[in-house]
Amino acid sequence: MGDSNVGSFSTPLKNGANRPTEVRAPNSERLYPRDLGTPDKLASDDRALRIQRDNENGSQLRSSPWKRAKLDKFSSRSHPISSPAVIEMLDRNVSGPQGSLRDSEALEIQDEISEAISSAVREESGSDSSNHDNQHRTSLINDLLSTKREGTPDHMPDADLANLGKLTPPRDYMHNTESSIIQNLQNCFRDELNKFEHYLKAKNEQADEYRRRTMDCFEKIKQLEEALDQQKIMYSSLFGEHEMLRASQSVRDDQWETQKHEIEKLSAEKTSLEERVSRLKLRLSEVRNEMKMINQNSQILQEKFQAQIQQNERLQNQVSELEESANKLRVHAETAANSKRRAEEEIEKTRAELASLTEDKFKTQSENEDLKLSVTKFQALLAERTKFTEELQANLRAFHDTKQKSTIELERRINDLTLEKNELANELQDMGVLKSKVEEGEIELQSVKNELNQTQVALQDLQKEHADLDEHAQSLETKLKTSHQKLETANDQLAIKTAEVVELGHDIEELRQGKLHLEESLKLRDASISEWKAKYDEKCVENNKLSIEIESFQFKNGNLETEHLVELEQLHQQMTSLQDTLKLNSERIKGLDEENASLKDQLEVREPPQIQQGPLVDPEQIEELHAKIQKLEQQLREKETEAGKRLQLLAEDLYIQYSSKHEQKVKMLKKGYESKYQDKLERLELANSGLKDELAQLNDTLKAEREEKHNLVKLLNK
Repeated sequence: MGDSNVGSFSTPLKNGANRPTEVRAPNSERLYPRDLGTPDKLASDDRALRIQRDNENGSQLRSSPWKRAKLDKFSSRSHPISSPAVIEMLDRNVSGPQGSLRDSEALEIQDEISEAISSAVREESGSDSSNHDNQHRTSLINDLLSTKREGTPDHMPDADLANLGKLTPPRDYMHNTESSIIQNLQNCFRDELNKFEHYLKAKNEQADEYRRRTMDCFEKIKQLEEALDQQKIMYSSLFGEHEMLRASQSVRDDQWETQKHEIEKLSAEKTSLEERVSRLKLRLSEVRNEMKMINQNSQILQEKFQAQIQQNERLQNQVSELEESANKLRVHAETAANSKRRAEEEIEKTRAELASLTEDKFKTQSENEDLKLSVTKFQALLAERTKFTEELQANLRAFHDTKQKSTIELERRINDLTLEKNELANELQDMGVLKSKVEEGEIELQSVKNELNQTQVALQDLQKEHADLDEHAQSLETKLKTSHQKLETANDQLAIKTAEVVELGHDIEELRQGKLHLEESLKLRDASISEWKAKYDEKCVENNKLSIEIESFQFKNGNLETEHLVELEQLHQQMTSLQDTLKLNSERIKGLDEENASLKDQLEVREPPQIQQGPLVDPEQIEELHAKIQKLEQQLREKETEAGKRLQLLAEDLYIQYSSKHEQKVKMLKKGYESKYQDKLERLELANSGLKDELAQLNDTLKAEREEKHNLVKLLNK
């Protein structure tokens, strides 16, 4: 009947597709301020507010029984915000007597709908306190106005509204009114709902914006908290650094105090060092002279060292030659021993051949005489050798005493020894020839046994001489060993001297470095001296200027003195004139006194008649004269006091001027004498210091030469 026109309408609250999707962060990832609490707490607060609002709305809607039934149905639903419920249709199957009830119910429904709309409009216009209350009311109104309810938000049919299809439509006269009212109401309500939906959209957008802003604020708060934590960390680090800086500052204060004390010490050391520099300047001159002496001594030592090296080389050559000669003598002794053995063998042969040699006895006698002569010669040679050995010992001793002379003598004697050695070799060859002749004589003569015995004695003598030669060789070896030891000691001493020379070289280098350092310091001091000289010149110029000014002042003082003298002469003249005037005035006063006295006497004598006759002299004139006399006396006294004061002042001025001039003259004379004799004294002091330095250097050189002489004497004695 009117169901096609009265269709159920859907709202944006019902259709979730038209609502913009909200992308919200989960509760675990959201940042909430400390004052707002956790999401559970917020949800619980939201539930409490909803329950309170539902209770308020329920108290309003439960005023009628129909609303109470509808609210009970609505409260039984799980989702509070859903599509508009189907408007409950009237039961068409009700009998006729109940038509009046239906009309009254329709009127009540219209009144309730109008009240609900007006209350909804009031709530919309009055405040926008909560979206939940508005949605609840819109859902109620949609439930009331919708002609058909298709299902719950879960698309499930409501159990309570299952018998809506069985209801009968109302009557025709009611149907038109109801449909028109419902259609009008639906149109009005749709307009209101559209407005309300737009309003809700704006509020939702505003809430989203608020949420976004709160999220931004939460992020900002988080950033600020992080920044605050960083600032706290920075503050803690800065506080630690501040404490460290305070500690370091206290340490630095202590260091500064110590540095102040050190600076004071350094200033004192500076003054002491300046004094030391002045001393070191003198010492530097001494060191320069000492360096010259050391260089000369080092040159002398180098020359002596080179001479000693040459002498050592010569001695080594001599020792090598002596060793060669000793070896040759050993070889010669060995050959002599071999010849002795051969001679013994030949003697045995000669004993066998004595019988055959008896015939040649007479012939060999002459030869034996020759042999005796040769033996005597050989003995003479042996004596010469013994003498030679003694001379060698003396020469060795003399060699220790005088090395240079001994070397020449040793060379000469070595040459003589070589010549004698050659001669001995020749003689030994001759002896071999003679021995061969003796053998021939022994073979020829058997009567030579006595002579052979003599020859045996001679051989024993030769053996003794051989032993002596061995002993002499051993003594020579011992001497060679001693000479080797002496050479070693000499080499050690040379090494010591070389080390001393090296140390002296190091000392010389150190002294040179010290000299360079002192020269640098002297340069700096010379620069400072030049600066002081420049300052001194400036001061001299200033002094000259001041002396010129002083001369000008003295000239002015002379002029003033002349003026003072002129004034003094004038004052003397004035004083003399005053004295003359005083004398005249005193004489006048005396005369006046005498006149007064005489007048008084006359008055006394003439008082009675004068009394009778009247006064001859007025008392006023007398008083005027007394007053004038007193004035003149006061003037005289004042003049005398002024003259005395002026004379005292003049005397004091003259005394001061003459005393200052005298002091200036004395000072000038003193300065002149000091300037004259100070240069001479400084020159004498410098000459005296130079002479002292020269004496010290001469003493040092004498000590060094004495030590060198003692060392040389010790070396020669060794």
